[in-house]
Amino acid sequence: MTAPPPAKNQGFLASSVAKKLISGLTGLALVGFVVAHLLGNLTIFAGAEALNTYAYMLHSAGGGYVIYVFEAILAVFFLGHIVSGVQVWLAKKRARPATMRYQVVSDAGATSRKTSSSLSMIYTGFLLLAFTVFHLISFKFGPAQPEGYIAVYNGTEMRDVYRLVVEKFKNPYYTAGYVIMMALLGWHLRHGVWSAFQSLGLQNPKFMPAVNAAGVALAFALAVGFIVLPIYVYLFA
Repeated sequence: MTAPPPAKNQGFLASSVAKKLISGLTGLALVGFVVAHLLGNLTIFAGAEALNTYAYMLHSAGGGYVIYVFEAILAVFFLGHIVSGVQVWLAKKRARPATMRYQVVSDAGATSRKTSSSLSMIYTGFLLLAFTVFHLISFKFGPAQPEGYIAVYNGTEMRDVYRLVVEKFKNPYYTAGYVIMMALLGWHLRHGVWSAFQSLGLQNPKFMPAVNAAGVALAFALAVGFIVLPIYVYLFA
């Protein structure tokens, strides 16, 4: 009787190391996008012309092709982050002993990296995904020049993004929902930034406390920045 052939080693892309690496890299890339998106949105404080001109320049760069390339790359990052994140979560779930799978898991305290933020990553992630789809439908694919949302500055016709933003955020239900989702974004990033560095193998005990503190500060700043915008529009625009 011949012995069965040895099991083949799984490819790198299918390994847990690769999944964590992809999750970390795509996560940091998406954090960079969120920072850039917030900085662009802050032009709303300068008024309609500033926001509309910023949006026009963004969508007309390179004859309008640059934005499509950027969006394609961003979509790859989103997809990679979602798939790898779900795979890592499922692997951790399968690795837990059967006797522990139905126990209530709670915050492990200040001495542990296990927090309510880390334990809810998969759930806040899917909520943010649903919000992203809704946000795209509302703004990117929302009404534009054909529907009468037209602004003209220095003889250049452009989409009146400012009018659309004001109309959306003057709705108290939309603003309340947006604020809640941005709070969830901050909650997701509270653990996500530190986790991304850990996934990349950057776990030097000397620097990780500083990285963790910086991640929490960044998550808080981004959440506050995105929350202030709709409240400002609702009250003052």
